[in-house]
Amino acid sequence: MKTRKLLLVLVTFLMVNGLLAQENTVWFDSNWKTTVEGSAMYYRPNPEKTPNGYWLVDYYTSGVMQMEGLSRALENDIFEGQIKWYFENGKIHQTIFYSEGVLNGSRKIYYRSGKLNNERYYVMGKLKGDYVEFYESGAKKKEGSYKNGEKSGKWHVFYEDGEVKVTGMYEKGQKVGEWKQFYYDGSYE
Repeated sequence: MKTRKLLLVLVTFLMVNGLLAQENTVWFDSNWKTTVEGSAMYYRPNPEKTPNGYWLVDYYTSGVMQMEGLSRALENDIFEGQIKWYFENGKIHQTIFYSEGVLNGSRKIYYRSGKLNNERYYVMGKLKGDYVEFYESGAKKKEGSYKNGEKSGKWHVFYEDGEVKVTGMYEKGQKVGEWKQFYYDGSYE
């Protein structure tokens, strides 16, 4: 008899908890505007309160996780630390580091296959340092650097076989000097 009562209390608790969780679910359309469940592309169950803010976990309507990370605020996402986004196939789409809602650190973007597409770095919202981009095969596609949020210095674009396709210089985000385009036959312009 005690087991039955305990089981009944447990089932009731789980049902009420499930209903409350559904009540606090926020539904989003493809533009991340709040909407009703029937028009949604994504949803966010009631976030978990932490000492530093709220742990957010968003899902595709298929139930696959779309994003996870910490926000300092509940109403407006003010991301903190590493935030991860996922493709609907479950593979990582991108990882970005934030500080008080501002890009600050590494940002890696991936292909649907899970292979790295590109990596760049931010310092308080501005691109800074090395940038590298890859073909899905893993071969390097582009490399260069940023300074104060703008392309700076020598940049290279590569064919998928690793040969240089284009090379030139940037200064304050603008192409400067001689730029060369290389062709497979060895000629360039």
